[in-house]
Amino acid sequence: MNCVKCSGELVKVDKTGKEVYQCNKCSGIWFDFDIDWLDDPSIVIGEILADTILMRKKDYINTPNSNIKYNFDNFVTNKNNDFAYSAAQSVSRKPGSCFNPLFLYGKPNCGKTHLMQAIANETLRIRKNFKIEYLTSEELLSLYIDSIEYNNLLKFRKRFASSDMLLIDGVQCLTEKEHFQEEFLNIFDQLYNDSKQIVLASYKAPSDIAKLSEKLLKRFECGLCVDIQLQ
Repeated sequence: MNCVKCSGELVKVDKTGKEVYQCNKCSGIWFDFDIDWLDDPSIVIGEILADTILMRKKDYINTPNSNIKYNFDNFVTNKNNDFAYSAAQSVSRKPGSCFNPLFLYGKPNCGKTHLMQAIANETLRIRKNFKIEYLTSEELLSLYIDSIEYNNLLKFRKRFASSDMLLIDGVQCLTEKEHFQEEFLNIFDQLYNDSKQIVLASYKAPSDIAKLSEKLLKRFECGLCVDIQLQ
């Protein structure tokens, strides 16, 4: 088995308890999925970066805690979330041209993650070559720390700044590292200035996130903020 990126040889390593390989050339980490675990057997290999899995099949983007079955058709709408639902659909149809950024907030289990996954999946259904990054703020922070430790900060910046759509779940955790807020601000500004879509989710409104920098607060509130209420 060879690395999809550089064709280097993949060597099996012990990680996550499944079939995981590391490239002996570029050091990329690759995950060999159990085909029985998949709905679509054509999806075989995904890439793990700080526990974030990017499916190699272009139609979906996924993380360990996500569900590729999340879509707009199976999202249950009601009077408390129908506006968020409509906004999410608009973003997936015209990314970067309306509601940018889209900030979804509400208590756990209100449907934020479902809508974010639906946006990613629907966008990729329409635009199969879109580069989409979907991950939690903790995963993004982990990637950032690793990039500093292994002297790959430029690669980290390029990865996210070159995306067509960035979806970050749990942005209330961005405040844990002050320097990280500044790094995320730079990524945000580059994507926003390039008219790339940004979707954020939190259990708090931007103004209620403790220790959030004034600059990030202004960025988060410059688009559309939607409060999703539980029934």
